[in-house]
Amino acid sequence: GAYQWFLDRARDDGIPLTASGYLKPADVEASSKVVPGMGDWPGVPNREVHCLPLLQFRQNVQRLGLLRKNKGMLVLTRAGAAAQRDPQALWNHLAGRLLPDGEDGFDAQATVLLLVYAASSPDSHLPYAKVTAALAELGWRYPDGRTPGTEAVYHLPVRSILANTSDRPASWSERDRVSAGAAALARAALRGGS
Repeated sequence: GAYQWFLDRARDDGIPLTASGYLKPADVEASSKVVPGMGDWPGVPNREVHCLPLLQFRQNVQRLGLLRKNKGMLVLTRAGAAAQRDPQALWNHLAGRLLPDGEDGFDAQATVLLLVYAASSPDSHLPYAKVTAALAELGWRYPDGRTPGTEAVYHLPVRSILANTSDRPASWSERDRVSAGAAALARAALRGGS
């Protein structure tokens, strides 16, 4: 629903941005009602810069190639226009973009591990400790020799994408619960995008 909201809102003339490149207050308020990660976010949701789950989600919609900035507006890309008209095209596009292309670094391996856990664990929380333990087993270390912690995988775009693939708002304690839809999307991504 959150993806569709952004695509529908951008369909005609695009979504106007502030001079600083953020959503305008009316769009922040409206989109906060549909982005699951904003479930019980504190404060009045009228400034995108103060609504981190919303900001991350919107940036991910752009990173996924569905929206782009153009002359102070967020407009649909060609893929975004196709996805706006066809829910299956949106699903296929999302699934096809979750795995990093041709990369084999830390972020790529951490993304694959998050997808594997999400795909096999609907209605459970993303197991950051297991993911970081697996990354340590693969030999990943900080320059000072420490093994990766939760913060090393929490920033990954796939985490926010999976967390916001849901049909209901998430409370703070449930922000990393894998919905049935997120698990299905993770499985589709691991199968190659369909």
